[in-house]
Amino acid sequence: MIVKYYVLRNKIGMHVRPAGILAELVSKMKSDVKIEYNGSTADARSPVAVLSLGIMPGDRIKVIIDGEDEEKVLRELDTLIIERKFDEE
Repeated sequence: MIVKYYVLRNKIGMHVRPAGILAELVSKMKSDVKIEYNGSTADARSPVAVLSLGIMPGDRIKVIIDGEDEEKVLRELDTLIIERKFDEE
């Protein structure tokens, strides 16, 4: 299991588009990916569940990756969240 914290740096936070991109990415992977924020947890494969967390720009989230391709998932999430900022820059 891998646990990593991210701060959302995209302009609008977690809205429909980034939640969909996230869900599409993790749905291709074998590992389970959970997002924790403000005491609630969501399955990253569900855009609706992720949206329900109400994550705004600058918020810190906890990502839990558990499964056989954890390292690959971590690299992909780092690219999406840190480098690409959900392609909103």
